[in-house]
Amino acid sequence: MMVFISLLPQGILQGFRAFADGYWHARTAEFMHSPIMELLVWLRVPGDVVFSFGAILFVAIVFMMAFARNVPVRRQDDVSSITDTES
Repeated sequence: MMVFISLLPQGILQGFRAFADGYWHARTAEFMHSPIMELLVWLRVPGDVVFSFGAILFVAIVFMMAFARNVPVRRQDDVSSITDTES
């Protein structure tokens, strides 16, 4: 998401500017802080939010798995052997 909305267009614009005016001009503050580049930086925010939400969710799942109590799981043959011995 952030690649196609922000990073790729910024790279394409910088590439065109580098071929037209030289690499030094494509990296100047004047070009990097132009209105179109600032817009593309702000368009990156939705992708960053999605990525951040996924990273927080991943850490939460890992945390829950690491500190979860290990409850033994009863299998079907364990249940049938308990009922057979009680009757």
